[in-house]
Amino acid sequence: MISILKKSVVSLAVLFFSLFSFFPVTVFAATSSFSVSNPGKKNTGETFSVNINVSGSEAYNAVTANVSFTNLTYISVSANTEWTGVSGPTRSGNSISFSGAKLGGSFTGSKRVLTVTFKAPSSAGTSSISASGIIVIVNPVTQINCKDGGSCGSTSITIQTPPPPTPTVVSAPTVSSSTHPDSNTWYALNTATLSWNKDEGVTGFSYILDQSATTTPDDVSEGLDTSKTIPSVLEGKSYFHIKALNSVGWSGVTNFLIQTDLSKPYPFSITKIKGDDGKYVIYFSTDDEYSGIAKYTLKLNGIEIGEVKSKYVLDSDTNVIEVTAYDKVGNINTTLYLPSTSSSSSTLTQIRFDEGNQNPVMNFIVNNIVWIVILVLLVVLIPILIFVIRKIILNRVNKA
Repeated sequence: MISILKKSVVSLAVLFFSLFSFFPVTVFAATSSFSVSNPGKKNTGETFSVNINVSGSEAYNAVTANVSFTNLTYISVSANTEWTGVSGPTRSGNSISFSGAKLGGSFTGSKRVLTVTFKAPSSAGTSSISASGIIVIVNPVTQINCKDGGSCGSTSITIQTPPPPTPTVVSAPTVSSSTHPDSNTWYALNTATLSWNKDEGVTGFSYILDQSATTTPDDVSEGLDTSKTIPSVLEGKSYFHIKALNSVGWSGVTNFLIQTDLSKPYPFSITKIKGDDGKYVIYFSTDDEYSGIAKYTLKLNGIEIGEVKSKYVLDSDTNVIEVTAYDKVGNINTTLYLPSTSSSSSTLTQIRFDEGNQNPVMNFIVNNIVWIVILVLLVVLIPILIFVIRKIILNRVNKA
């Protein structure tokens, strides 16, 4: 029903505008005005919108608007939804037209008809937009053309080349590392390779590596290179500090953390205790100066048991116990225990050997080298001493 009513109103409006094109119009004191909102100066290539408005000195309920433009690229057009479209809005070349009516009412004063969006040309100059048309006065029903009674609207738009942006201090460089990519992770590497971005307008970088988290590099440029390899990075936490320079000044500072761990875990001991149930339990613990302890592994009589924790229960009175501590970057320290000749189950002979040497015999030799040397000397010197004593005795016997 509403659709039929709208179609009827549209038909009547079309008929109304058609009749006025055949009969002379009686001129009353009522006036109509069309205007174009002025968008001000626009930059080349800028997209902007303008409103086409109409107003009447008396109440009005229908409008026909015609818009023309020069030196602009048309983008889109939309009509005020308070108007029921009789025709359009449509665009042909550099012209836009629209006819609309107000169902069941009228307007007084100013009312927006259309909103048109344009794009400014790519070169500086002047563009223009003009609007004209007709409104229908309600009482008495009369067409008022802005050209005959009132005013038509137009605006001139200055298209300018946008001014260059005001220089600002560049952002602090973004740092990455191929050798130490994650600042939250420890690495068993003491050579660090770092790289950073170079923003437009940057004329230099200043950087420094130290163990302070808040150092600001000096104001002397190190050049425009965007990478740096630094040998002999100290163990522990080091910080690479860098800032960038442009025509305005120095940027803020980026502080990139490098974590290096080359040291094995601290030496440690193993305690073996026989419980009331007759089973043996071993205890061990150590720490690491930098990355921390990751795990312990166990060998019993040379057989790999795997990863274990302290307070490990032995199935039997194992003869040889070997515990290896790993830190979080893979550095290791191993302690080897052998039972002594004492019958006490808690009396053990401890042998510690260096990281990387997993041969118990060799490590026993290394850790007892002094005693081995003394033993060798005794073995060599005793026969010599016996020989000398025999010679002395024989000489005395011969003299006698």
